[in-house]
Amino acid sequence: AALGSAAAGSFAVPHELVALRLNAAASAEVYFWYALWMHAMTGGMALVLIDGLRQRQLAVQQMAQAQEHGRLVRQALATAQLQAIQARVDPQLLFDTLAAVKRCYECDAQRAEQMLDALAAFLRAALPRLRSVRSSVQLEFGLVQAYVQLLRWCAATPVDLQIRQPEALASAAFPAGILLPLLVDRAAGARSITLEARSQGAALRVQVNDTRAPAGATLQRLRRSLHDLYGASARLQMQPLDGGARIDLELPLEPA
Repeated sequence: AALGSAAAGSFAVPHELVALRLNAAASAEVYFWYALWMHAMTGGMALVLIDGLRQRQLAVQQMAQAQEHGRLVRQALATAQLQAIQARVDPQLLFDTLAAVKRCYECDAQRAEQMLDALAAFLRAALPRLRSVRSSVQLEFGLVQAYVQLLRWCAATPVDLQIRQPEALASAAFPAGILLPLLVDRAAGARSITLEARSQGAALRVQVNDTRAPAGATLQRLRRSLHDLYGASARLQMQPLDGGARIDLELPLEPA
């Protein structure tokens, strides 16, 4: 390109060149070598600049790939953590319920049958999300409802449950294994639980009001899992209320 432009500038001009003089004499040959040198220098500098920009773009792409790989690793870890939490909760409920059914058969066979029915309903609600960390608002609320029914029969605990779930949010995506660990409590006594789901712009908000407060370690584990799954777009906050707690969850509003 430098050679071509220098030759074209030197020989295609019909008049005498006066822009460049050597010993006060205009020369097309001198202009040719001067133009060749200037164009070569300009081209070399341009190549160096282009190579630097390409190297920078390559480094940015590699950094983006590393960040994406790290995000996928964190999501996989969060999935494993939530599944581990589910593995701790579900067998515990199963064994406690079976032990309660065994004790109940000794004194009240009819009640034991009703407890088994409640356990079957809980397992039907739990099975659809055992192998996946992704669930829906309707499935997770249904699991809480089945858990509360199980408490009523097996622990003879008066539990009041209220669910407010708009039909439009029934199929909204919700991480499996988040709500139940917040509500599992082995203490006896009356209890009141309220679940409410609502949308606000591009966010899904779920509020849990419970007369029992979850353990701090459980909250920390769930916060880490939510952060690894959704990043800064998810949050989990708890506000103590008269011995109980109000828990606010905010997630991106996505279809299940």
